[in-house]
Amino acid sequence: MWKVAVVGLGHGRNHIAAYQRLADVQVVLLCDTDKERLADAMQQFGVPEGTTDIMEVAHRDDVQIVSICTPDHLHYAHAKPMLQAGKHVLIEKPMTTKLDEALELAELAEQNGCVVMVGNVLRFVPSFREAHAFVRDGKLGRLHYAEGTYLHDVADIRRLLKATPWRAGKGDGVAQEIMFGGGVHPADLLRWMAGEPDEVFAYAVRTGNLPEYPLPDQVVALLKFGEHAIGKIWVSIAIQGGWGTALTLCGASGTLKAKSDGWELYLSDEPSGYRHVSFPTAGKPMDAEIAHFVECVRDGKKPLVDAWDGAQTVALLDAAVRSYQTGQPQPVRKVKGKGGCLQ
Repeated sequence: MWKVAVVGLGHGRNHIAAYQRLADVQVVLLCDTDKERLADAMQQFGVPEGTTDIMEVAHRDDVQIVSICTPDHLHYAHAKPMLQAGKHVLIEKPMTTKLDEALELAELAEQNGCVVMVGNVLRFVPSFREAHAFVRDGKLGRLHYAEGTYLHDVADIRRLLKATPWRAGKGDGVAQEIMFGGGVHPADLLRWMAGEPDEVFAYAVRTGNLPEYPLPDQVVALLKFGEHAIGKIWVSIAIQGGWGTALTLCGASGTLKAKSDGWELYLSDEPSGYRHVSFPTAGKPMDAEIAHFVECVRDGKKPLVDAWDGAQTVALLDAAVRSYQTGQPQPVRKVKGKGGCLQ
């Protein structure tokens, strides 16, 4: 029986529920600095022990697996002692908000033989998984364009900022660049689908729609993939009436437009034009993600999004932010062991 601790009981509640659906896993310890939230989660999920001290989790010899679900800027500080203690760790996306921290965690995991997975959950959405297989198998031909969007309606973001003020730099938080908080989704998917971009040129603005947010609330990042392909990431948390992540992939043999619930697909050898391909949405991608992580721990396998993979996405996000801060194109650093993500 694998013993699990979950740190951070906002989104962490979804992790608890997913772990508890697995037969060979027991959640034995919860951690949160908010005593009321901690007590409520312990009662809701029937977990017998809780703590407000992150180091108590690291020092528990009976805990082999830890989920880090705390605010994004705290992922590094909370994951590091777990890896130093030799625990297997699932870190919510983004892996970290600083590239040097992501690289340090990846090195630490490798040194200590820890399985690390980063919670880029959209890789477990059925339509995106099938789109990846479709591209991997060459059915679109060689890709020449890849685009990903992440849109979050301004009204929803206002509610989110009220519930988690750290995102806007209040409390103990540091205002979070939207490329890390939201852009991580299309950035990771584009890497997975199209491989590693070499260079990024990004623009960012404050639209005026979200005055309570102190950083740019809309970013467009242009990507260069080698000599024959380009791409784009559009991220907005100040759009009126928009929500969700979508992909457009253009290849020599066709075009695929994917959302979470289906595709619009055009292939050059099908003269009927675009056709819609629906996908079931009843399953929970997080259940599949957690089950995959536990399987990798159990069998000693490489996760779909391991520490180096998570760090490579951080490298892309970092380059985009540096580009719009400097007004110059930026190279994307290639981290250890990464030769392209299309596997």
